[in-house]
Amino acid sequence: MHLYIMTRGIKYLSDQLIDSMCANMLPYADGKAVQLAVRPVRFYELVFPKESLGAVLKGIGHKEGNDKKLEIQRNILRTALGAKKIPKMDLTKVNPINIHNVCTAIYPIGIKHDGVWKDGEFKGYELL
Repeated sequence: MHLYIMTRGIKYLSDQLIDSMCANMLPYADGKAVQLAVRPVRFYELVFPKESLGAVLKGIGHKEGNDKKLEIQRNILRTALGAKKIPKMDLTKVNPINIHNVCTAIYPIGIKHDGVWKDGEFKGYELL
């Protein structure tokens, strides 16, 4: 049986949650037990100044039109997250952020601008 969940929170607290889930042993056939397997399919919300969008996209290896087979899933996730499609950008002259990535696929989903607050009241999100 597979159950898909999504978490959002401070990373080290999320890691503690996952570690506690992995500590569970569950009954299996013939009186045996099996450890709860937690296999990450992770969503991350990267927060940065809007002027740095190009640097972040280039750093994570974003390429326009890449992975067309995932576009339906991305559209669904964008809608669920209240995000917009990533705009076309020329990243050829952009300096990327510095990341270390070994054997991890990164699939950008969409962007959402910061919320706008005025006089202590939430006014919505900036328009793209």
